[in-house]
Amino acid sequence: GPMDHLLTVRDDFSDFHLRAEVKINAKGNSGIYFRTAKPLAMVGDYEAQITNLPGQKYKTGALWGLVHASESPVLPEAWFALDIIAVGKQIQVLVNGKETASYTADRSDQKSKGHIALQHHDPETSVFFRKIEIKELSSAKSAAGGAFVILGGKDAAERLCDTLAGAVLGAKNGDTIEVRGDGPFI
Repeated sequence: GPMDHLLTVRDDFSDFHLRAEVKINAKGNSGIYFRTAKPLAMVGDYEAQITNLPGQKYKTGALWGLVHASESPVLPEAWFALDIIAVGKQIQVLVNGKETASYTADRSDQKSKGHIALQHHDPETSVFFRKIEIKELSSAKSAAGGAFVILGGKDAAERLCDTLAGAVLGAKNGDTIEVRGDGPFI
């Protein structure tokens, strides 16, 4: 389908270690945005790039617009681990445990906290995310009992789930799933 982004409800992710397993097709273009606003800025916000497209300067493992990777370290249609570690001005991206991008923020307009967003770039893209884990590295901790919380309408009670799969299965059309806690989430 058309371009779309799945954003966290929380907009205060600052210092964290995010890990996800990802699979993308040969013509796909995707990424994980972080420390982003809502709506996110396609150019200017942090994005750990996910693509094997020929001609793309920023391949899988790059930090889009900041640290390029001319070769993708993974094959299309293969699951791989993507890690994003953001602490203060330092940002690292790792693919299958190998560092592919390292960056120290040096612009005053770059955000230090925000949403996390999974990107589906265009109709040619078929991208899958699984086993998404977020460990906050700052002192901010959530007191929630479940790591994944289903938020319904304004008068609906929060429903706690221990797994993202459980939250997705329990969510109804229009519900929002919020990630809470300090992970890792298995």
